[in-house]
Amino acid sequence: MRKTGLILLLTGLLAAPFLTQAQAPSGGATGPSANTEAQRLLELKRLDLALKDAKEKRDRAKLLYDQGLGPQAQYEAAEITYRQAQVDFQQAFLRLFAEAPRLDIVSAIKYQRPDGSKYVRVTVKNTSGVVLDYKLFGISDADVQLPDQMKMRELTDIRVGLKEAAGIPNPTAATSQGAGVVPGAVISDPYSSFIPKLQVGQERTLDFGLLKDVDALVVGLYYNGREEDRQVYLQKDPSANIVSMSSEEVSLEADLGGQAAYNLHLEQFTKSSNPFALLTLNLPQQIARDFLEPTAGSRLYQVRFPEGVTSQKLQLRLYLPDKVDERVALDKPLPFWALVIDAAQANRLDPSKTYPEAEIEALKCGKVRLQLIPRGVGRIEVSAPSLYQEIRTGETVELNLTVKNIGTRVVHNIHVATENPLNWRAVITPDTVAKLEANQEEIVGVKIVPPSDVGVGDYEVKIKTDAISNNRKVPTQDQSDRIHVMAPPNIKATVALIGFLLLLVGGIVWFGIKLTRR
Repeated sequence: MRKTGLILLLTGLLAAPFLTQAQAPSGGATGPSANTEAQRLLELKRLDLALKDAKEKRDRAKLLYDQGLGPQAQYEAAEITYRQAQVDFQQAFLRLFAEAPRLDIVSAIKYQRPDGSKYVRVTVKNTSGVVLDYKLFGISDADVQLPDQMKMRELTDIRVGLKEAAGIPNPTAATSQGAGVVPGAVISDPYSSFIPKLQVGQERTLDFGLLKDVDALVVGLYYNGREEDRQVYLQKDPSANIVSMSSEEVSLEADLGGQAAYNLHLEQFTKSSNPFALLTLNLPQQIARDFLEPTAGSRLYQVRFPEGVTSQKLQLRLYLPDKVDERVALDKPLPFWALVIDAAQANRLDPSKTYPEAEIEALKCGKVRLQLIPRGVGRIEVSAPSLYQEIRTGETVELNLTVKNIGTRVVHNIHVATENPLNWRAVITPDTVAKLEANQEEIVGVKIVPPSDVGVGDYEVKIKTDAISNNRKVPTQDQSDRIHVMAPPNIKATVALIGFLLLLVGGIVWFGIKLTRR
């Protein structure tokens, strides 16, 4: 008997490395040291021996009681001890096998569909471990009804969902994700998928649409009444062999002579280490463009993904011409494409040509359709024949201003006003021009009246202009009219001087006549 027990003990210890580790329930009969399946298996064997011993004692007590040789109390005590041993054995069996079921994440792969939408393919597996044949350890279920281990390790009522993870530092990201991070929020479509049952070793693959584009998330698992969250980095599906491209901006407005900037996000779905070319299609040649690194502002013509980098951010900046033509029309959407493409395909494309939409969509590369709306700009120019006048005290200044729209968009409500020195007045006719088309001009009369007691010196009158174009204020430049005020002429002195000159001339004439007569 002692030899057999030693053999069973050694067999249980040898089986320990192949058994799945699991935590014992708190308050268990085996105590905190029973934290592996091997230890619980040894405990089960001990209770099996105790059960057999209790059964033998119960059988002897019953035999003596039936023969009238033993007291009833002794038989009842042995029966109670036997029943308690049965309960202890069944509890140990449940502790050994009921805690073993486990659901693991085999893979979580992020991929992109042809329409640009992002999906995650999650594979889960019942990794509950090998079902043990406890009869090899000398354990028998002849005296207790043991449950089916396969049923106990089977996972049922499984639900899987994707949640947003807490903020994870990403050194490759130039800007934030845009939307606020809400840890624990469900970001999958559907919110959860249901699996009725998974047997030991069985796995199931589920597809989820991403409501928010992320590189890491939390996979929420619920099975057998247990709830777990596993935070994972998403693998990228390299089967497409492309770099995907998306844009935070889809359609932008820009003034002629101005700029438009699109923030682009590139994500790697390839194992290739070759660089990818950056180019635009169906963009008029009059519009210059640059792909820029957003931090340093360096110009990019190709992009490469170093080891460990799966996403990058860059900027596409467009520079609009000052004038319109047949390809760049005002207020009309101008669709074009931005592409990140391998060098071989890029060499077969000509950015100066216009390609059909269907042909571009058929290209196997990362691409995004963008739109630009050129807007005209209203600009006001105010000019005058001269912005310097000389007047004498008591005189006024009158000048004609030419107000012209030198921009490319109609301008409304052009208001002309002056900023005058103290006690000076200005009368403007008309003070408001209702509308000026591009290259149209209007004459505005300005009469400046100094005060009657104005002193001699230089004065400055500022001419201000404001206008509205496309519901926006048109930037204008102030003009300054310089006025020099001189003293009025002295009439008496002038008359005296004239009289003196007349007398002088008359005297010379008289003296000349006298000389002639002699």
